[in-house]
Amino acid sequence: MMLLAFILVLIAPEAVDAQWVFLARKGLKIINSIASQGQGPSQSQGQGVDAATVLLDADADKVYNVAVKLLREKPDVQILWQDDAKRAIGFSKGDQSASMKVSGLNDNLSQILVASTYGRSSGTSLVVEGILGVCKQMGVECTHAQD
Repeated sequence: MMLLAFILVLIAPEAVDAQWVFLARKGLKIINSIASQGQGPSQSQGQGVDAATVLLDADADKVYNVAVKLLREKPDVQILWQDDAKRAIGFSKGDQSASMKVSGLNDNLSQILVASTYGRSSGTSLVVEGILGVCKQMGVECTHAQD
């Protein structure tokens, strides 16, 4: 009886991890985003904040490298800073600036998180546009969540 309890204790964390990965995979390729028009003291002169995230069934290093390559190929995008060890990069386009981080959640499960500020002239979401570009380049069809 004691042996059975010991075995269950050893197996339980793996089962929980497997369930978490199963749930995470249900959200694959669905871009979740949130945007806020400048209303508070930290968002002066009509600036807003935009953020989006997506889970991809791919290696985090590969996802990061594709994203950096895409950013470097765009003539209207300027790289502000880059930290390859953390898989993070900052960039700007016009009056928008953004940061992106790619996290490895599992061997082949990655999360892209992009956050941006934008001014009054923004009509499109730089963060969603960027995530869609990475998805397309990786041959994955991502969709924007309909909340």
